Amino acid sequence: MTSHQIRTSEAIAAGLTVAAVAVAAIKFAPRLFASAANEDAALVREAVPSISELKTSLAAKGLNFAESGPVPSFADLQAAMAEHGLSAPDLAAAESGNNYINHGFHNDVFEIPKLSNFVLRVPREWAITPEERFELNELFDPAPEHNFGQPIAQLGHSLVLKKVAGRPYGMFRDANTLQELSDMHAAEVRMAAKLPQSSYDHLAARLRIAAEHGLSFDGNNSHNLLFEEGLRQFNPIDFSIAQRGETVKSTLNDMLRPLIEPPGNSSLPAPSDWLPAAGHHPIVGPNFLRTSGEPEPLQAEYRAIVDKSFIAAQRAGLSVFEDDVLDDLMRSAGVNNKQYESMFKALYRG
Repeated sequence: MTSHQIRTSEAIAAGLTVAAVAVAAIKFAPRLFASAANEDAALVREAVPSISELKTSLAAKGLNFAESGPVPSFADLQAAMAEHGLSAPDLAAAESGNNYINHGFHNDVFEIPKLSNFVLRVPREWAITPEERFELNELFDPAPEHNFGQPIAQLGHSLVLKKVAGRPYGMFRDANTLQELSDMHAAEVRMAAKLPQSSYDHLAARLRIAAEHGLSFDGNNSHNLLFEEGLRQFNPIDFSIAQRGETVKSTLNDMLRPLIEPPGNSSLPAPSDWLPAAGHHPIVGPNFLRTSGEPEPLQAEYRAIVDKSFIAAQRAGLSVFEDDVLDDLMRSAGVNNKQYESMFKALYRG
């Protein structure tokens, strides 16, 4: 591996975050070190025992996991920079309000002018010296043939990511009141419920392939699903690389949580004493899905999403784990205990 192929020490210890437009809530350690190519290869072999067999199996079941466009690489980044006469400082200069796309807890994401296949992710709270900021280094890519929005280069403490097609599912950051938040969530859920089974199959297959590459999906944020309108498909982003020896399993939870779980009051710019109006979806906390004693106004839509996700999870071989959030999601969809138990047993793989 060349001197340009480096990883952060925290990427090894805690997992290297992968994100495109939605961004992760972790920070990268300041120390960088070179890693031997055979160590990277061993890590991939541990995480990916039979990718080709898996893809053959998924294709035989009619699951579409194809990329929606060419997959950019570090070599493509270098070529595009040379074509447009750009240097590392030019990439760093993309950190501008005019290029702003989205943000997470600790990072902002920006378009990079003239480089349409890449975005720049910048930590909000990090003192970056000029020499760190302007040094462009290649990063190890565990899935070079796929675009999960993973980083392909480091620029100081900022990252250059592969750009993934689509808009964030649930643009809740645009809401100013809980009523707006509720209406936006309801609109997205109704849209998702009407999508064909193939849209869910695609998402499940992508999650399974990512897991086989040792990539663990962060399903805690609806923005970690990008919806591609033309193809009517969800593209998952924001993954972390598994630690050595760790087994990654993609799950039904990874589909349902970002698709169904509403954002909490913390998504708003300021607290509110909002009460749900008749016919609106009540949102009063991050995991609160219904008003006590009141029917769930989106229950039919939730159930459609659960049923399609379950079918897709079975086809793609996803697992499941039971937790309080999943319990709430199932109750919200009107799934009774017997049905829930049957689903859990069908997907649980030990």
